[in-house]
Amino acid sequence: MKSVFIIQNFYRNLSSQLAELYSAANSHPDEIWVLSRETDFVPEDEKAITRLLSCSDGEQESWLQILCAQAAENPADLYFLPSDNEGRMIAARLSFRLCGTALSGVLTAKLQENEELLVTKLCYNGHMESSFKVKKFPVCLSTAASSESIEMSLVKPPGEMIYMHKTSDFIRPETEVTEMPSSEGLLSAKKIVAVGLGVKSPEHISKCRELADKLNASFAASRPVVMNGWVSEQALLGVSGNVVSPDICLALGVSGSSAFMVGIQDSGKIIAVNTDINAPIYRNSDLRAEFDCIEIVSEMLDVIDKIDREI
Repeated sequence: MKSVFIIQNFYRNLSSQLAELYSAANSHPDEIWVLSRETDFVPEDEKAITRLLSCSDGEQESWLQILCAQAAENPADLYFLPSDNEGRMIAARLSFRLCGTALSGVLTAKLQENEELLVTKLCYNGHMESSFKVKKFPVCLSTAASSESIEMSLVKPPGEMIYMHKTSDFIRPETEVTEMPSSEGLLSAKKIVAVGLGVKSPEHISKCRELADKLNASFAASRPVVMNGWVSEQALLGVSGNVVSPDICLALGVSGSSAFMVGIQDSGKIIAVNTDINAPIYRNSDLRAEFDCIEIVSEMLDVIDKIDREI
């Protein structure tokens, strides 16, 4: 099973990042990739690095496009990333684009005889360790934090180093900078419209936002939607986001994982719209509608517009 370590030359020194990855993998990787914002960056020990992937703008979206291209050209089963926020975000978003599995706070990852991967990771803000059997590959893992370091001379040389620089024609040529919305309104909202991956695409997000506006409701999202960059992190509901208590929460295309439900469990009423009758949210909702959520949103918008015209 092929494994790749992905480290960054702009966050911490390479040795401390490698120490975390070696601790989790407990073996030498097949390749080590370094993300760099400097085209002329020289690693501490070039022999230890397989690929130097440089991009001057340093945008996370740029790294994701570069890594997806590398994964298509040179695929692996396991991608290990360090514990910092950039590592966690890239692991989650990369796994989604590769149609794989993402795990953060990983302590160990061991391959079993049946080709299943047994992963031990930290849960509940580091208060508990849990073990998971992973069957869906590729797996993108961000490790648990560590204060240890490793001598670069001890790193097994993976092979000949390949330099890879991507210019702006590979990434989005323009970046729109907007002020990040506050989550304060979400915490005090009486009505919330929350979206999950059931909305299917970022293009449908605007329709859901329009519905929230017409209902005088706040807009929120589940973690997969936020991790894919469709909605800002300030709109995140759940254990790692906002915990709210509205009178009504309309959940559109939300599966309802336990981590998400922590964020809305104090709602007065939960209305769930999902095509999957076995979705966990159905067990915790007051009203259930087994329909395509975008069709429901369109119907609701038409009804509201009709009422507005008659008034």
